[in-house]
Amino acid sequence: MDVDGSGKRRTSAGRAGARPALAAIVLLLATACSSTIAGPLGKSADDAASAASSLALALRLESGGRSTAAVAATTAENMLDQAAKAYNSAAAQQPSDSAELAQQQQVLMALDQALRGLQAARLAQDSGNAAARNTAARELERQAAELSRLGSELKR
Repeated sequence: MDVDGSGKRRTSAGRAGARPALAAIVLLLATACSSTIAGPLGKSADDAASAASSLALALRLESGGRSTAAVAATTAENMLDQAAKAYNSAAAQQPSDSAELAQQQQVLMALDQALRGLQAARLAQDSGNAAARNTAARELERQAAELSRLGSELKR
């Protein structure tokens, strides 16, 4: 037992008992501060941007005769899967406040548009029409840029 400068008696057991409680409080505060969903939402936006860019490139290569329809079709299916996973990941996040809910809704709307664009591009690729493929590629490139911007904003 020790007597501190204030005249209060302190035991080493009392100090040791306070350490786990203090550690739990610090851990709780650190966890609460890092509970933001912006990072995972930003990653979902980036994953969908990558999918849109990849399919746009595949369509451009096919239209330019530098790739086959089979490669573009496979890329379309793979990129639709990638974008669907990104959507599901964003939808699975649990917003803790109205600001995070607004972020999640913004990302989900952008991902929904990307999925629609990827599906339209797949149909354009299936049609065999070069003009339709080029139009779809331009739209995918626009969506990829928007998703990339959104992902960067969320990860700041």
